[in-house]
Amino acid sequence: MASRRRRRRLAGPKRLQNGAPRRETPPPPELPAEPATLTVAKTRKGRAVVLLPAEQNLTFTGKCRLTCLHGSVQVLGFTIAAGQPPYDLYSPHTYCALTIEAAAGIQDPEKSEKEVKLEAKALLRAHFVPQEARGRLLRSFRPGCSIFLLEPLETAETKFILSHSEFAQIFRAKVSPVAA
Repeated sequence: MASRRRRRRLAGPKRLQNGAPRRETPPPPELPAEPATLTVAKTRKGRAVVLLPAEQNLTFTGKCRLTCLHGSVQVLGFTIAAGQPPYDLYSPHTYCALTIEAAAGIQDPEKSEKEVKLEAKALLRAHFVPQEARGRLLRSFRPGCSIFLLEPLETAETKFILSHSEFAQIFRAKVSPVAA
């Protein structure tokens, strides 16, 4: 009798007690060999050029003007592509931080990787990115990456908001104490 039960267990697919076939768990997805990270380079006048790999995010609080130079990014589901005018972003620390996500752009099949990299190099040079920073950005560059420019935002609206004492700190980042 015991050998008959053992034979039944070994033969056929495994089943749950209710008779339903047991689902095999899929193997865990393989991690990429080297995770892609964002690269930032400072330029003149407090501006920063950010290279963000596809499907990566940058979350921030504060205020800035975003200009997409290469590829496209999404902010709150709105796509900002290269060639569009700059957008003013406001992310006060009293609300949820804004996330800039690199959108998976459509690549031109007629252009080689080298041609795309040369275009990116020309864009960086046109926005006065120093040569050392340009080299660091281009070493991390892949055709699916997005490159955008973040500039400090000092407009009449922000000056008006900050002129009121109760809102003077609204765009400053909260500093949290470091645990020892």
